[in-house]
Amino acid sequence: MNIIKAILLLLLLLSLLIPYSADAANFVAASASRADVATAIASATYGDTITVPQCAAGDCVWTSGIEITKDINIIGSGIDSTILTLGFTDNQIFEAFFKFTPDATSRSRLNQLSGEGTFQVAGFMFAGNNRMQNKFGTLIYNMNTTAIRRVKIHNNKYTSIHRAVQSRGNVYGVFYNNQLISTNASYPLGYGLDSWNNNAMSLGSGDGWYVEGNTFSFDGNGTVSGGGQGMGHVVRYNSVTGSHNIYVESHGNQPSFVRGTQITEIYGNNFASTPSQSAIDLRGGKGMVFFNKVNTYYFCVREEYNDTLSGVPMNNACPEDGPQICLDNCVSMKVNHTYLFNNRHILDSSIIPFPIREDRYDGVNANVPPELVENREFWQQYSTGTFDGTGRANAGGGVGCGTLAEMNAINPGSGQHIGFGFWVTDQSCSDLTDLIGANPTTPISGTLYRWSGSEWVAYYTPYQYPHPLTASDPPQNLHIVQ
Repeated sequence: MNIIKAILLLLLLLSLLIPYSADAANFVAASASRADVATAIASATYGDTITVPQCAAGDCVWTSGIEITKDINIIGSGIDSTILTLGFTDNQIFEAFFKFTPDATSRSRLNQLSGEGTFQVAGFMFAGNNRMQNKFGTLIYNMNTTAIRRVKIHNNKYTSIHRAVQSRGNVYGVFYNNQLISTNASYPLGYGLDSWNNNAMSLGSGDGWYVEGNTFSFDGNGTVSGGGQGMGHVVRYNSVTGSHNIYVESHGNQPSFVRGTQITEIYGNNFASTPSQSAIDLRGGKGMVFFNKVNTYYFCVREEYNDTLSGVPMNNACPEDGPQICLDNCVSMKVNHTYLFNNRHILDSSIIPFPIREDRYDGVNANVPPELVENREFWQQYSTGTFDGTGRANAGGGVGCGTLAEMNAINPGSGQHIGFGFWVTDQSCSDLTDLIGANPTTPISGTLYRWSGSEWVAYYTPYQYPHPLTASDPPQNLHIVQ
């Protein structure tokens, strides 16, 4: 009997030392030094929370990052308390404070939005060094067909970091309520052809990487968000000031089988900053760009390279190379099914058009004729005229905005103008005051309808805001890890 009691006591002690149960454990690192945080992370298992205390003098200059394979929550004590300083060297390529490469168990726990796991980084200041190239706050790799969807990076502050988050592979999640000073938010890149064929994304579905509710201040360099290689991104309700390179870019196809972006959604942003290049640069995939205030007249839609240089998806339902009308169910890596409306200049509230840039490259010649055609691959709204369903520039272009009754009064004609769009809303189509920027007073509400040739059909509604991953907070029952 004594032996049995001793065994039971030993098992009890082991269960306390190695928490792995339905009830996640919570730890406090002994300090904010890299060594102590690494020790706490090594003690954790799936679903656990690590809290990092405030920095003491000399504790918080990190010369290398920490590798993580289990879905855990890493929580700092606040942006004014846990200040991690980048001490990486120039030859440390693709280095980050936290580097997450989920193992098979984590991928299973993070695969569904309703899953049990979360990878989370919150409550830190990440202080950089003049935006050293390829140095990040968090680096996430998931080069696996199984996508992870429960990633949340929030309530952090970043100063002079090249990118706050760099992801590669099938990584979905949300980056929210962060402060960024001279720092790019993210550059989500997918898993190339695998993302296109096995993780196809849809507009308004919650797919992809969300950048929402953040404040940016630039001083001459940087990008809010860019993407490619089969990833999709949604940039919404952010406030941006200062001057920098570009607002948002979505790559198209490039040589050596570099794949384009699947989806791009940009709405509700207050881009008060001044960009030095084309402020929104759409080069591939499906897109929705609407209800943004901007401080530039330079947007563009273009095809980056001839598609045959990069190949086509196995599941492609329409030809890539050459002009064509891409059907609703097709997969196309060039710009298609894209709607651009009610993007207004800060100075005079005029609507900003998206011209086609003729700089497609076919492997031999630059500036070959573009394959994109307005009112076929993309539709846009113009300041002049009221939309009447004809697509003429002096009659509002290819997208209208107004009430359901106003839309129903417009009939583009039987079999005519397939794909024309109309944004149905009870909100103002001209005054964006309360609808834009971080934490808007009233989020944008409406649905885009497409003309099928005989009737208006609901096509797109923005995904719920705030993102559902923002609803939960980490537990606070903490244990010291020495």
